[in-house]
Amino acid sequence: MRPKDDDLVTVHSMMKEMTLQEVQQVSLEILKDVHRFCEANGINYTLFGGTMIGAIRHKGFIPWDDDVDIAMPRPDYERFLKMYQSEKGYKLFASGSKENFLAFSRVCEMEKTSAVNVKMPWANQPTGVWIDIFPLDGAPDDEKECELLLEKLRWHWRKSCYARTAKSPLSARKGGADKLKTCVKKLVYNDWFITPQRVISHYNQTASKIPWRATGHFWNCSYLRYGMKEYQEMSDYTSTVLVPFEDAMFRVCNGYDHFMRTKYGDYMQLPPEDKRKSNHALCSYYWREQGKEQQ
Repeated sequence: MRPKDDDLVTVHSMMKEMTLQEVQQVSLEILKDVHRFCEANGINYTLFGGTMIGAIRHKGFIPWDDDVDIAMPRPDYERFLKMYQSEKGYKLFASGSKENFLAFSRVCEMEKTSAVNVKMPWANQPTGVWIDIFPLDGAPDDEKECELLLEKLRWHWRKSCYARTAKSPLSARKGGADKLKTCVKKLVYNDWFITPQRVISHYNQTASKIPWRATGHFWNCSYLRYGMKEYQEMSDYTSTVLVPFEDAMFRVCNGYDHFMRTKYGDYMQLPPEDKRKSNHALCSYYWREQGKEQQ
């Protein structure tokens, strides 16, 4: 049985919170495990998001970033979900499973670390530090058609967020209006009426309608923060190259520079100091038990 989120908060308050550097180190070890598996099984992947920026600009983590992102073309992504077995005991939370409320997947460390996110839970059980794995799908060559598809996906995305909020405890909401909205969501989005899995299934069906390489464009539409900035030219991902990241080498798509300038602008320029912070403030990480990691 899944512990109540209020109980998890109490338990975590008695644990030692992980430093940013400790979260990065655990994330790096998960990435190494996934990289080894992909290399051994011919699964195509690329570093993604802030992890790709970190690899090119810092040759490692962006100093204030606390997670790892990678992406895979949908055919490789589906193979990975079916085949992945960790050498280190990490757990795959595959999108579309009963365990995962997201449109993308995560690989988690489950033994030494613990994570708390009571406002928007993403899994049906307690987890630890994770890395994100995004599917990349074919996109229409007509940008207007792409924008229409994006609107459909935004509707599914909003419903998925409502479903996640419905899993949060009322104690995590502030104010009477927020609590009332959460109560309504709990009535609508539950394990009998509109389940998170049903919402994500519709989302993934819409996202994957255009096969990989069927057009001249692709995108990550499993996470909609950047909208049409995710719309990329297929020529930027015809192969991958190895680049240094911390103490290892990982893969990035061949057109990484054009890819990132399309999405982020001048990514080599450091942001203002007041913008140098993690985008994952809703989640905190802890060591599960006493050990050398906490010393």
